[in-house]
Amino acid sequence: MGFLYGSSKEFNYFFHRKSGIRRETLKEFLKELFEFDNYTHLCLENTALPKFLQAVDKSRDKIGLNVKSVKNIKSANFEFSYEVFNKEIAAEIESLFEKPHKGVNLKDYKPEEQIAKDAVGIEGYAPVHAYALKGSGITDGDFGGVMELYLNIKRCKESESIKTGEIILNLEDRS
Repeated sequence: MGFLYGSSKEFNYFFHRKSGIRRETLKEFLKELFEFDNYTHLCLENTALPKFLQAVDKSRDKIGLNVKSVKNIKSANFEFSYEVFNKEIAAEIESLFEKPHKGVNLKDYKPEEQIAKDAVGIEGYAPVHAYALKGSGITDGDFGGVMELYLNIKRCKESESIKTGEIILNLEDRS
C-alpha cells in the first residue's frame, strides 16, 4: 500500500488470499497452513513491476520482505454455478454472463430455464418450483477480464446465489 500511495500512477493489484486466487502448489498451501513460511502471492500490473521490485529491494533491511519469484500470468480461469427460483434474481445473474469481458470466454455455459405452469400460485407448498434457472460453466482468458468478472460476481447483490471456484492462474516463468 505504501508503494501504491507513493507511486505517481494508479495500478491494479490483487493478493491471493483476498481475491480468491489459488496457491500455486500443494507444498505452498501446506507451508502456509502450518505457518512454516508466510508466502503472499501478489498479482501486479507489468507497468508497476520494475519500480515495485526496486522499492522492495531498497527497503529489504527495514521491512524484511523479499520477492521469491516473478512470473507472467498467461491466462486465468474459474468455475461457477448457480440455481435460482426467482425471475428477477435470474435476470441479474444472467446479466453478469451475457456479455463476457474482452478477452474472456465462457466454456460449457448453457443456462437452463424451467417453468412449471402447474406450480404457479402454490410455490411454497409445491414439490416443484414454478420457475428455476440453472447454470454452470468455466470462465477462461485474460487475467484482467477474468478477475473483473470474478469481482463483479462477488460484489453483486445476488452473490450468495452464485458458487465460484478459486481463480486458477496459468503462469510462465519470467526469465
